[in-house]
Amino acid sequence: MAAMSADVNEGKKTKIRLQDFKLPVQRTIADLGNKHMRAVISLANGFPSPKDKADLAWKSAEEACKSDKFLHKELKKIKATDQTLCGQLIEYINYAAWSMRGDIRKRSLELIRRYFDLENRAKTLGPEKMADLVAWLVPTSPRTVRPFTFGDLDLEARTYDKNKNHGSELIKQVIHAVWFHKKKDPEALRWKEEFSQTPLPLLAMVITAIEAVILEYSSGVHTNMMFTDPLNRDKYLAHLKRLRCLEESAPKYTANLRKSIWEGVLDLTAHYQHLKVDDSDGVSDAMAEQTDFAELEASVA
Repeated sequence: MAAMSADVNEGKKTKIRLQDFKLPVQRTIADLGNKHMRAVISLANGFPSPKDKADLAWKSAEEACKSDKFLHKELKKIKATDQTLCGQLIEYINYAAWSMRGDIRKRSLELIRRYFDLENRAKTLGPEKMADLVAWLVPTSPRTVRPFTFGDLDLEARTYDKNKNHGSELIKQVIHAVWFHKKKDPEALRWKEEFSQTPLPLLAMVITAIEAVILEYSSGVHTNMMFTDPLNRDKYLAHLKRLRCLEESAPKYTANLRKSIWEGVLDLTAHYQHLKVDDSDGVSDAMAEQTDFAELEASVA
């Protein structure tokens, strides 16, 4: 599949648009596959390797169409009979990768800058001190912890709570800003079951996006950088590795962290409170106050 995609796209001059697909069924498959790929980028694989992109795009189309017998049959037919159309579908679905990462940057950029007060600090501290602050927030050594990911961060004192590993409130705010952006049918609720687990790849993507904005000030003055694959894929994989190490070393802490992040995100939008995961034991206090359980038990004696 990957080799086929490369042949089809060789010499490509124009970007494929949804309306370029001739038949309605083709447009439906392309659109559903693209939307599914956005979820894959968000929740499972933020920066697919070049060799995996074609297969991942086709699998997104298959997953998106599998519950509809007609679409699933048409997709199999396309794969068997029309390699050119296959390549066009793959190309269009793969647009979701840079589109999703672009949306992450666009919707979180100002939020991240304000959280760390980056623009004001760059002006007041001057280039040398600002570069030093960024170097503390994002150390160059991959083995050194990233203070910006911790809770109770104090930039003036350069301290943070070591017991709040990946506990920055900004993580919740970015998830809310990006995936609850649409008031009607937000992406997070299209994939509620997956988002409610706060998967580690999602956290790695958010942390990579935050780091990318901070590093725009690494020279001490602001330099605009795009949230693109070549610049950020290795950083994303490093963050994902740290998170998996955290989960392996502190599984209870990580499980609680993931749950608290999702609930914190929902807290930012009052009308989504009912989506919180209720894993409490027993019954609610209200029911306990209003019910004589001993009498209930005696009634069946």
